[in-house]
Amino acid sequence: MPRLIPPQLARRLFVLVTLVVCYLTAVPFHFDPSHPGVARRWARAELVPFHNAQGRRMSGSDTLGNLLLFLPVGFCLHGWRLAAGRDRRPRLLSTVIACSLGSFAIESMQLLLADRFTSVNDVMNNTFGAALGAALALRFYAPFANALQTVWRSLRQRPGVLACLGLGLSFLLWRLAPFNFTPRLDNVWNNWLHWLHSVRHLSRLDETWRTLDLREYWPLAGAENLLFGIVLGGMVHWCVRWYWPANPHRKWVTPLAAAGLLILLNGFALLAKTNPPDVLPDLACVLGMFLGSRIFRTAPPHTAAAVRRLQWWYVVFFLLVLGRPDFGELTLAHNG
Repeated sequence: MPRLIPPQLARRLFVLVTLVVCYLTAVPFHFDPSHPGVARRWARAELVPFHNAQGRRMSGSDTLGNLLLFLPVGFCLHGWRLAAGRDRRPRLLSTVIACSLGSFAIESMQLLLADRFTSVNDVMNNTFGAALGAALALRFYAPFANALQTVWRSLRQRPGVLACLGLGLSFLLWRLAPFNFTPRLDNVWNNWLHWLHSVRHLSRLDETWRTLDLREYWPLAGAENLLFGIVLGGMVHWCVRWYWPANPHRKWVTPLAAAGLLILLNGFALLAKTNPPDVLPDLACVLGMFLGSRIFRTAPPHTAAAVRRLQWWYVVFFLLVLGRPDFGELTLAHNG
């Protein structure tokens, strides 16, 4: 069959998706290869199909999550095989088997992670998700890949926008890690109540230095998000001046970017088990974006050097965040 897209591009897309899945299933990378640790996690492993370690039926939210996790893996793997095949169509079964073996390898690796557990149900659901993705690739991979190429060419012509998207994605990864989500209604409701309580907690900031969940100092959390907002707001403002200088609606780009980022962030945070939403960092981020659009009002000439400086802004930001001491643990120790 004719090639859909260059096989090299299809391979890169598959590798990228696979790396993202590996990251999501291993974060926060607390490895514990000791024999007692592995034995303890093996004792609570889910080895009975359709049941958890306590003998209850597995939840629908976990089933759905694991199905969706490997759906893009099967989609991209089979799409890569379709792109690489010349006159024959690869079989779905071999793609599904390869994804199943990959899921088994991930579950085996999780025996070495202190805050993960191994489950045969995850392998089953990952396999079903990969099979669904591979089936969808037969019909939709070609238009998807072609649209992706079009978007990528457009972004390469506007590298500043690519830098903004990279910063936004990095920010989401930072705020949402370790990606422990569940769509259960009781969890969503509790997170919504936590967000409402965080709004009321704003009036008590002068009484305590700690955030609502007592995991961090609120001046630190606010400063980090304020710094991010300043960087992103400045980058967005420069991109508007570079790429759409005559657009009459350019003044709305920064507010829309802030609103879109926070809606996406809080949408995921409502599903989180470990990082409930909090209004204080969000307000600091929004304030920073508007400050950034003012501080960096004068955009430099659109040169390769200016774009490189722009791309390094978010690298510096995350070096500051990742390199600082774990103040969350210090706060918990102080509370104890």
